[in-house]
Amino acid sequence: MATYGWRMILRSGSWQSPPVRVATSRRDRLHGLRRQDPPGGLLIETRCVHSFGMQSAVWTVRIAAGVVVDVGWMPPRRMRWWRAPGWVLELPADVVPPTPGREVRLLPDGPEDVSNVTTELGVAGDDQQ
Repeated sequence: MATYGWRMILRSGSWQSPPVRVATSRRDRLHGLRRQDPPGGLLIETRCVHSFGMQSAVWTVRIAAGVVVDVGWMPPRRMRWWRAPGWVLELPADVVPPTPGREVRLLPDGPEDVSNVTTELGVAGDDQQ
């Protein structure tokens, strides 16, 4: 089982993600949602994501400067590429993703301090509004 960094929740208006973990190592990024327990989302800083080894499709949500810029459905055994590296939220197929153009913010889902992630992601935390 992969070990992940901070736990958090992304929120945009009435939309809220399941608990999200930040991939903090190469291994976490490689395994993605495959070995995540309990299930939820995964936030990755990358330029590409894959769904090799997945049993079902996943949603990919590209976030730049705190705004959702791209949402895509990715079936198993596929890859998605972007020109520049950035933050991508992977969500299980049964979760409705946020729509492009919506601002998102991070809420801690535990005692972790997520301030350094919120700064890098360009997303305001709940106390930074």
